[in-house]
Amino acid sequence: MTDHVSSTESQDTNFILSSQSLSKAVHDRYAEYTRPLKLKLKVGSWNTAAHLGTENDLASWFVQEDSQSRHTAKLSKENLNITEDKVISATESKLQLDKIKDLEASNGDDCLSEIEDQEEVGIYVLGLQEVTSLSTAREYIGRIYTDPEPISRWRKALVEALPSGYVEIMEQQLAGLLLFIYASPSIAPKINSVSTVTIGTGIIGYLGNKGAIVTRIILADTTRIVFVNSHLASGPEPQQLERRFWDIEQILQRTKFEPINSTECFTNNQDQIGDEEYTFWFGDLNFRLDGLPGDEIRRLLMIMSNEECRNGPQPQNLLDDDVKEDETFIIHGDSDDENDEETGYQHESKADDFKLANILSPNFQHLDAFAFDSSQDPASLQSTLNCLLPHDQLKNAQANNRILHDGWKEGPISFLPTYKYDIGAEMIFDSSEKKRAPSWCDRILYRSRRDKDQYEEKCKNDKAFATQKNGNFEITEKNDIKNHEESPYDYNPDEDGVDIKNNYDPRERYEGSDPMKKNQDKRIDLNIYTSHQRVTSSDHKPIHATFTLSYDVILHEVKAKIQQEVVRDLDRAENERRPEVTIIIDHSMDGLCKESPMGVTDAVDFGEVAYNQKIVRSLTIANTSRAPAMVYFLDRKGAKGNDSLDSSSWLSVYFSDLGAVDDESAAKLVKTNVTLEPGDAINATLEALVKGIELVRALNKYSLQLEEILVLRVCDGPDHFIPVRGSWLQTCLGRSINELLQIPDGGVRNFSLPKEDVKPLSSCQDSKFSAPRELYRLTEAIQSLIERVTADSNILESASLPQDAPGWPFDSRHWIFKNSTRRDNYLQLVIQALDTSQNLTEVFTPETLAIEKLEVISEALLLFLSYLSDGIITHNLWLSLEQAFADRGPSPEEIKAWTLDILSAEPNHNISFIFLTSMLAQVVAELASVSSNSNSSNSSYQLSSKRLSNVMAFDLVLRKSMSWKVKQTPPQTPVSSPPLSLPDPLPAKREQIVKAMTEIFVPVIFRAVEGITERQKRNIEEKRVTILQSFLAL
Repeated sequence: MTDHVSSTESQDTNFILSSQSLSKAVHDRYAEYTRPLKLKLKVGSWNTAAHLGTENDLASWFVQEDSQSRHTAKLSKENLNITEDKVISATESKLQLDKIKDLEASNGDDCLSEIEDQEEVGIYVLGLQEVTSLSTAREYIGRIYTDPEPISRWRKALVEALPSGYVEIMEQQLAGLLLFIYASPSIAPKINSVSTVTIGTGIIGYLGNKGAIVTRIILADTTRIVFVNSHLASGPEPQQLERRFWDIEQILQRTKFEPINSTECFTNNQDQIGDEEYTFWFGDLNFRLDGLPGDEIRRLLMIMSNEECRNGPQPQNLLDDDVKEDETFIIHGDSDDENDEETGYQHESKADDFKLANILSPNFQHLDAFAFDSSQDPASLQSTLNCLLPHDQLKNAQANNRILHDGWKEGPISFLPTYKYDIGAEMIFDSSEKKRAPSWCDRILYRSRRDKDQYEEKCKNDKAFATQKNGNFEITEKNDIKNHEESPYDYNPDEDGVDIKNNYDPRERYEGSDPMKKNQDKRIDLNIYTSHQRVTSSDHKPIHATFTLSYDVILHEVKAKIQQEVVRDLDRAENERRPEVTIIIDHSMDGLCKESPMGVTDAVDFGEVAYNQKIVRSLTIANTSRAPAMVYFLDRKGAKGNDSLDSSSWLSVYFSDLGAVDDESAAKLVKTNVTLEPGDAINATLEALVKGIELVRALNKYSLQLEEILVLRVCDGPDHFIPVRGSWLQTCLGRSINELLQIPDGGVRNFSLPKEDVKPLSSCQDSKFSAPRELYRLTEAIQSLIERVTADSNILESASLPQDAPGWPFDSRHWIFKNSTRRDNYLQLVIQALDTSQNLTEVFTPETLAIEKLEVISEALLLFLSYLSDGIITHNLWLSLEQAFADRGPSPEEIKAWTLDILSAEPNHNISFIFLTSMLAQVVAELASVSSNSNSSNSSYQLSSKRLSNVMAFDLVLRKSMSWKVKQTPPQTPVSSPPLSLPDPLPAKREQIVKAMTEIFVPVIFRAVEGITERQKRNIEEKRVTILQSFLAL
């Protein structure tokens, strides 16, 4: 009969489903539980030059906007009343064109609002610089933390300008820097994990007269957005440019946001700039124009701006970055007259011709689909600006990979420089003594995560290409030299000046800081990027940019379902790839033992376990999974008490050969672990063996049970727990003499099953015996067998005793019975007979020789004596005997007398001592007689010696029998008859036997004394030998 052991959940954390792996698996299906939405975001930046009243202009340029920025506004299809599926006539198209012109020429703010208000601005971001005057370091340090007036004043102006219902997300001040973020009522609840960091890079590199305010927000738990409002070091000199670079590097390096509180899977807990999905960097960056005289710049810009104002603004509705190569339309010449006549009307201008022709196109969406390239007109303002932009420090730094080059973008600059103007005057550049050159100091840059990744990928590819190119340089150079020698006149005038591989675009340096322009991220669109020239309350012009960006919202119900599916999939995959084993316990041997009272069949049951009885059980471990399984049993560390007893020492486990026939031939594997391939199996053998004296005593007292839990560890799989138990059979070994006296008829096995009404044996109970019956039976059997063995040796030549073996039959070195298996089996049967009050000699088979029986029982006697917990001579009795050496006589007869007198204080020990010494004396006499008569030819002498030995033995047995029947009433003065005087021709041989017996029995009769020196031990040993020899000598 076999049973399977049920496996419990493994404690190994390697295969407990972690929240991190679950989150990653769910995030891999991100597109399934999210939906994209668009958000309109507006960023404004203004250096207010610490002038009071600048906040009054906030509404006009940041929220409502003025007429100067109106030419960049988008015209929606709804304003044009055009749909894709509606076909319009030429006359209707002309009317629509007139409406467009009227909208462009209108100076009213209502018209602009009508166009822009089609989409609600979800987030307003306002960055201000120099909101307070900091003329000295002392004033600066004092006003940083104590003056709340600037932030209160600007907050009030912003709240009044914004539409009602907008919610403040954050506000922060760093000296003269202010940053505000407000969100619409529909967007504000989606924003969390707001973290703001202030980075000072001004005086001594840390104070806030220069630096940045950096804020990170999480939108809808899916999108990280970072805003950087910065004010960098000022000045046009090269060292001041380097300081601006240093400021930017410090801001990037020192920004550390707080950990994100989001349920979505983000790779970093503490973000830095670069980990987000979108970044907006704005403020007074203070980059100037290099290499141009300031006077010429001012004069040229004033002329061109006045000319532009007289001619009217031209719309530019699509950014260069948003126009594909096949979608760019540029007007180069006059309209075709034939086409004009066919349509029935004349175009008033080239721009009108462009607009109408494309409105009629079936692919027309809105006016953002086309661009008017005013830069092609050398007399236009945009052409003038394009000539200045190559001298811009920021664009040059980006083009040279010096700073803000890794994916950062800036919209096309189609507005005048924002610095420096006369305060209160319109279109008047700096007329002070310094006459600073106009520059685009105020900027708005942006970047998406995809921009950054694409830039890094491009750099990686460029590096790999450069490596490959350098490797082929030598080959190319050799080929060029060879070709030149073969054709020295290979000049082609048609290809002169043409570089096919490197076709240079003069606008590439400054028209886009994005190196991945062709693979532009479509998730973010720049709608407007402009300045506001009519705001004259500061020497800087405010700028703003409007973006449309995409973000994802989580469908929580869908995500919950996906999460459940992922958990099931992960659990199934985990179970398929994790190793699993099945344990089959062999219960075929259970019929030999009693049935478990609990009726449990899923455990290894050894049944009844006796002392020194080896019991073997086996179980089979099979790999039933699809993966290899490495298995091993965990180290068993049993509970240890004060005596350092290992409670698990009775059980041993090892892997064995599955094909072994029996336990003895099973090969024990040296490996502590075994790897099983799928379908493989291996046997594990369990052995129960109780031998240690401390373990025996603990089991006899019921303080320890034969119970254990084996843990089979399956690497990367669940653990298996295998219960192991056995029923201990009580034994006479390991007890004290007083406990042995309490054993009832039938032996100690009557106490094998502990019950509530059965108490362990106690020395306090009365006993009807004077000495342990186990000791009596052992000494009686030895006396009987020694007589028979010596008689056989005198009669039969084949039954001779070991020669030169004075310690036989107690000395294991001279044993004749060498078969260890049979001997151990007989020894176990003798111990069992002692425990069950059986005749000791009846446990042997009839063919067993008397000499073999004698050796086995002699071994049992030594084992019994060595396991006595108090010994024949207790420690207290020995102290009295040791004291008597100084006060009593030293002769053998005197030693025997005062020894028995002292031992009479413990009658049970006294009688036990007499039993043992009398038996030993007879053994010495029998062995000495055999030795002395082996070389003698006098048969009469041999017969007389034999008879005398028999008389002495009878006398000793009679004394024992009389002593056995007395209940705790030993004579006060021990009676001892002098031994019979026998002629002994070989006294030296007798002394040799006595000496050998003394060496064997002194350690088991007397208990060792601890805590003494070696010299003291030798002194005590000599005294003990003297006492015992006095009882063995005849």
